[in-house]
Amino acid sequence: MIAKAKEKNALHAIQYLVVRARKMAYDGEPHAEIAEVLDAVEYLPGLMCRDEDCTAEFRTQLVDLAETRGFHAALEYFDAERD
Repeated sequence: MIAKAKEKNALHAIQYLVVRARKMAYDGEPHAEIAEVLDAVEYLPGLMCRDEDCTAEFRTQLVDLAETRGFHAALEYFDAERD
């Protein structure tokens, strides 16, 4: 699981990553690079479903995608303060 207060943020981050992966495909980027992004995207919902708190691990995955792929908006969506 992740912290209840972060659930919507996590879904927004995942949605952003899926959109970016699709853009990579349309832009003709190498399949292997797209697959690497999708591997990370596939892993994230599993973290949300675990019994133990995986909020920090979820964020770490987003940090890695921000640093390696430039997907900073995913991290920004996750870190955003919500009412």
